[in-house]
Amino acid sequence: DLFSGGDRPKLLLRLLGVLPGLLVVRGIMTDPSVLSLTQMNRFGFPLAHPNIAGYVFSVGIPLAIAVLTNERGWLRGLGGFSLGAEFVGLILTYSRTAWAACVVSLLGLGVMDKGVRRVILILGLIGFVLLVTVGPLRSRLLSLLEVTKDADDLWRLQAMVHAVYLGLERPLLGHGYGRDHLRSGLRARY
Repeated sequence: DLFSGGDRPKLLLRLLGVLPGLLVVRGIMTDPSVLSLTQMNRFGFPLAHPNIAGYVFSVGIPLAIAVLTNERGWLRGLGGFSLGAEFVGLILTYSRTAWAACVVSLLGLGVMDKGVRRVILILGLIGFVLLVTVGPLRSRLLSLLEVTKDADDLWRLQAMVHAVYLGLERPLLGHGYGRDHLRSGLRARY
């Protein structure tokens, strides 16, 4: 309701496009070791997990592009800074799903707004070069081809199968609302 009237929705979109860049700055200042690609420390702080940070950046990057291409003056510069910071943060999360989500959201933005295609192309080329030339990024991406060798992926697949079985056991009300109830149901059963 706070952002529902007048120009407030535009202000909200501007804030959502610019503020995630500050999360990257804060996270890097707190733990600069995430910049060392050889150690593969996943960027996540100040958010709870690197995957969550990746999802925030995959949503924030198209909004930062919109601020960069549609605003003028200092807000445009702030949008450009935030775009760069969010892109770096997204890469450093090593979240393959967030990378895919960002690609899909950028493709959707490119279809909807022809004026941003150049920025999207530049980001795509930079991302492609990084994924091809930086070993840890390349191996993280290529690990999708070897799901059976990644213990985390196997655990996720097993949890999904068990969650489907839990849903089939209690199709009407399930185990309750939220992931904590699902986790407790999975623990009790499996």
